Amino acid sequence: MLGLNNRHIAHIVVPTMGSGKPGHEKYDARYVYAQNPDWIASWIKRDGTMWFGLSRWPERERYSLHLVVQSRHTSLPWYRMVDESTDVGALWDAGYTYGLWKRNDRLIPQYLEVNLQAAPKNGLWDWRPWMMEGTDYWFSNTPGSLLTLEADGGATLAIVGLCHNWSGMLEVFHDGSSTLISVLDFYNPTLDIQCVHRVEVPGEATERIRLRLMVSPRKNSDSASTEIFINRVLILKK
Repeated sequence: MLGLNNRHIAHIVVPTMGSGKPGHEKYDARYVYAQNPDWIASWIKRDGTMWFGLSRWPERERYSLHLVVQSRHTSLPWYRMVDESTDVGALWDAGYTYGLWKRNDRLIPQYLEVNLQAAPKNGLWDWRPWMMEGTDYWFSNTPGSLLTLEADGGATLAIVGLCHNWSGMLEVFHDGSSTLISVLDFYNPTLDIQCVHRVEVPGEATERIRLRLMVSPRKNSDSASTEIFINRVLILKK
């Protein structure tokens, strides 16, 4: 994933270039997936997901963790094979922090990505580009701030954001009836830079449903604030 000798990746503009680890600042997960590779090698997180934006895209479902590699100087075997029953977290604790993913035959869901830059907004929203691992966010800490979008009835929204111990709640309303559809709690005692919340859109497939995403005045009792960071909103088709 890193160190690709590639014209496209070489010309990516990184606003914070030079502030990170050399050789780890330019990457484009979506471009890599579009090349349909047979294998993907990447450092992994303790939960078994990939770094460098590779786990944020639905295309991730087309790849299965095949083996993990020992990255410490130990007497343990240098690699371990992985299947669905493997405790990847335990292997990670033992120093197996690099992984190899193999393409499988799963079909990824069809999806559309909402253009959050163009989506109507009310209240206070702040654009935070390239904030973490090359991830951009729309940020608000002002209850009542709104972000409006449309989706077909019966679709599923996948709202990707940052969840941590200062995160608040996001309320999703049917704009036409002002009906509260869902309350999403973004609180997480540990940092998750790309947590995913799913919301089922009401209505029939022939209907176009207008939705309002509102920063809630409520929060998890363990949270220190009401912060909401939204990275992407995907509309998954059935």
